[in-house]
Parts: sequence; C-alpha cells; structure tokens
Amino acid sequence: MFKSDKGVENLIIMKNELLTKKFNAYLEYVKDFVDHQRHSVDDIHTLRVNSRELSSLIRTDHSFYTQLKKLIKASNTLRDMDVFVDIYLKSLPKKLRIKLDIKSIKKSVKKKRRKRIDKLHTYLKSLAIPKSVIFNEVDKNQSLDMNKDLPALEQTALHKYRIYIKKRLYNEKNCIPRDEQKVKTLTKIKDLLGNINDNYNGLKQLSSYNIKPKLYDKVQAFTEKENLRLYIAFKEVGIHTHKKWDSTMKRLYMIRHAKSSWKDDTLNDFDRPLNKRGRSNAPLMGSKLGDKNISPDLIISSPALRAKTTAEVIAKSVGYDKTILFDAKVYESTPAKLHKILAEVHDKNSVLFLVGHNPELSMLAEEYVDFNENIVTCGIVEIAFDCDRWADISAENARLISFDYPKRYD
Repeated sequence: MFKSDKGVENLIIMKNELLTKKFNAYLEYVKDFVDHQRHSVDDIHTLRVNSRELSSLIRTDHSFYTQLKKLIKASNTLRDMDVFVDIYLKSLPKKLRIKLDIKSIKKSVKKKRRKRIDKLHTYLKSLAIPKSVIFNEVDKNQSLDMNKDLPALEQTALHKYRIYIKKRLYNEKNCIPRDEQKVKTLTKIKDLLGNINDNYNGLKQLSSYNIKPKLYDKVQAFTEKENLRLYIAFKEVGIHTHKKWDSTMKRLYMIRHAKSSWKDDTLNDFDRPLNKRGRSNAPLMGSKLGDKNISPDLIISSPALRAKTTAEVIAKSVGYDKTILFDAKVYESTPAKLHKILAEVHDKNSVLFLVGHNPELSMLAEEYVDFNENIVTCGIVEIAFDCDRWADISAENARLISFDYPKRYD
C-alpha cells in the first residue's frame, strides 16, 4: 500500500474538525454583524473575506452555497465603494485631486453606500442558516496547476487568475499540515492582483461622474502607470514562485496506450499495433500536452508495441529528443511494481511520463489520489507530488491536477 488508511482517516477527521470550527465561527460573526448593525469598512471586508473562504469549502450543490454567493456579491459592491473613496482617490497625485470635486464624489458614494448597507442587513436577516453544511471532499488531494501561465496586464485575465490564486490559497490554508510559506506567497500575489483590480474599478467608478475629458485622461494615464508598476511586481513574485515550487515537486503523467487493433488474431498480445483511432488519438493527445508547454524530463514506457508506438508519437509531439526508457516491468505489471519503478527514478527528473496499460495504471492512480475513474485508451492522468525525491512520493503528498482523454475533443 502507498498510504496509511489510518493516517488518511485521521487527516480527514482533523480537517473536518477544522472546517466545522470555521463554519461555527462564521455563523457567530454573522450573528454579531446583524445584532450590532455593523457597517464599517473593516466589518464589510471581514464579512466578504470570510464568506469567500467558506464558499470555497462547502459543496456547490448545498443551498447555503447559493446564499453565500449572493452575500459575496453584495459585500463586493460595498468593498469597491470603500476602496474607491479610501484608497483610490487618495492615491491620485495632489495636482489631480484638487481638480476633482472630491467632496461631492464622497457625498454621492456615502449616500449609495448607506442604501447598500441597509439591503445587506435585510438580506443577512433573511438568511436560512443551516445547523451544518456539507464540505467538499477532503481526501481527494485536489490542487491547481502550479505551471499555469501568468496572465497579461488586462483586467479580465488578471481577475480570473486572482480567482485561481484565491482557490489555491484557501486550499493551502486548510491543508494539514499547513505550509505557511506558500500561504504567505499566495497572499502576496492575491494582494498585488487585488490592488490592480481596485485601480481598474476605481477608474471605472470615476467615469460615472461629470469629469472633464482631459482631466479624466490624466487620471487614466496615472492609473495605468501605477498598474504597470504593480504588474511588474506581481510577475517577479509569480515567476520566482513558479520556479521555486516546480523545483520542489515531482509531476507524473500516467498515459494509457492508444487504442489497439485486434484484427490479426495470430499476433500475441505484446505485438498488437495501434488501430486507426489509436493512430489518430496518440498525436492528438501529444499535441494537447504540447499546447500546454509540458516537456518531460524522462519517458518510461512498456515495450509492448501499442505502448511503444504511443510513447514515440507523444514524445515527438512534445519535442522530447532524449532516449525513451522501455522497461519490461511496466508490461503485465502491478500497482506496487509501477510504484517501485517510479520511486527509483533519478531525482534530476522532475516531470515524468509513464506510458502503460490498464488496469494497473487506473489502480495506481486510485492508490495515489483516490482516482476512481477508468483511464480510457490514450487517457492522461496528471498527478503532482509535493516532494523533491521520487522515493518519497505517496498518497500523503499526491494531488490530482487533471484527467484528459481523446473523446473530450470529438
């Protein structure tokens, strides 16, 4: 076995206890918020952050999740108003601020904010708060791609990336044990992206007031310059983080051979070639890996003809020009034997392609990440291990990144 059933069970219990504690603390905060008619900038920010984190932890099909999403939307609107007045307008150069009717703008925002606060409290009072919620599965080792490309300086792209970072942050904050350095780094990235988004939103809000075009153009130029500065800082942190995390983890792509032919019944199993669909699926899935700029440091494959051909086609598609290691032990293997092969890989190799057969590959995936689907022909399961030695890979540090297969592109 590659995991301790008792150890995993204990982690699940610990994590559920942690999440239940957070849920109860959230309910207490909401009650206090309503009872004391809270409305300050800090109160709104805390409500918003806690609601977002809780929404990422509970099942999306739970009725309370829908209520949380509406609450988050309402608190986001209020937060945008607060940032506009308290941060964005104050950040503008004095020579621009004195030309704006700041007093009238603030008065208008204050009036709108008061109405929004009243609506928020009315909504909070109507919340159908459950006694408990159903949390997301805690033993799936789900994660997000650490190799995700950094976005361009454009609001929509940066906003989507920030959502991705926040999901990753919430995941790290609720891991047992918790990696404080990763939490700190992700928080820094989130905050930089948040500042850029706040500037975009501030400029948008300013455009709703009667501002002279030339003055607005100057404010816009300042905002764009400030966002460029923040974006450069974000890229420096992001690139460094990707390089650092990639160097301290192992990434495995488990690839089942493409569909094979049974036409010639005189051939033994080892010598069966790919059929027509297999010959088209192998380059297709290879190109999908290539599109993601995934480049293996090593490819290990079963020497059976159908696996050998699949490995060679995919290697060509991703620009792999090293020697493919054809290991007879991958053919007619067992999950334990495959794990042993992986554990003996040299640690200079961070990204590994393993091309083999079912049911062994599907069984191995299930051992690592409780993956309970069948890996179809030419299907690819991507697993990341949060360790820097192949000898240390296990269910405790394995995370399912993706599962891709040819029929997705039919």
